[in-house]
Amino acid sequence: MTKAATSSRKSKGRGDQKRDPLVQSAVKLIDKAASLLKEGVITGADKTAGARHAMKLKASSLVNKASAQLQEAIAEGATALRKGLKKL
Repeated sequence: MTKAATSSRKSKGRGDQKRDPLVQSAVKLIDKAASLLKEGVITGADKTAGARHAMKLKASSLVNKASAQLQEAIAEGATALRKGLKKL
């Protein structure tokens, strides 16, 4: 192998850049849903079926909101990409 092939490269990923506010909000919603479900699993035996169902519905609602925000972020990114490609 050549020296260039064996050298390590720095990642050019977007991990160190600021995230889109929609994506950050979606991640927060997913985290809330996950914590609700985790709490439901841990204390589920002590709760009634109605309380478990209500928790499930709330978590599902949070995931749906996050999904909508991520779809919006993807649509905005696609629009920006199309605009950039048209300029080429």
